[in-house]
Amino acid sequence: MIEPPHLSVFVLPGVPQDVALIRCWDELERAGCTFSGDVVVTRSDSPFRSVTDIERDVISYRGAAALLVREHRVLAVGLRHARFGAVSLSVASTRDEDERHPLEITVYAGGLAFPVALRSRGQKGDARTRWRWAQSLLVAASLRTDAEYGAAGVEVAFPSSRALGGAVAQRVLRPSTWFVPASTDDRAADERVLAALPPSALSRGPAGALVRGPGADGEGGVSEDDVDRVLELLARRAERARRGSP
Repeated sequence: MIEPPHLSVFVLPGVPQDVALIRCWDELERAGCTFSGDVVVTRSDSPFRSVTDIERDVISYRGAAALLVREHRVLAVGLRHARFGAVSLSVASTRDEDERHPLEITVYAGGLAFPVALRSRGQKGDARTRWRWAQSLLVAASLRTDAEYGAAGVEVAFPSSRALGGAVAQRVLRPSTWFVPASTDDRAADERVLAALPPSALSRGPAGALVRGPGADGEGGVSEDDVDRVLELLARRAERARRGSP
């Protein structure tokens, strides 16, 4: 059990869930985590919105990740980071039962849990370190899973594909930092959105763009209006994908 508040990294994978789990697990090990041996699984093959909707078992496992996901329907994997403590890689919730599930990487928020003005010097340093780690992991996990999009934040809710439109103008509990993969469908429209964002809050590469919200110190980053535009972009992409047309 990870103590709240939680710092979370989310991705909506473009590869099958078992493949995405293995790849995210590998990225977590590259980012300094070790497997704890604790795994949450289910015997049910029913669709669900939240893992709390189905029966679950906690098992101890000492084997390869690839073998684990072949033998079990995995809902969560426990890991540990030498500095940050307990880390969870889990299946996140969706709006509808028949949607593909995002994956969530969770760790205690540490220094990010405290109001900026009240943080000690040590908490400020811890907040910066955790936030850098989360942003780096967001990009790495998004790329490894061919994610449709990803996000990071403290105590936030990640919209599944069909919930993207509803997250526009909903300015509570939503992430402010997003990974937007490069798209070949409507480059001109995407470019108009990204070009309008503050350059200092945007890191771009051939595979996509990291759109950064306020930093660990609460300063800089994109505005809530900017996040609305990013969500509208992602919602349009999701709708095109559902229609099967560009």
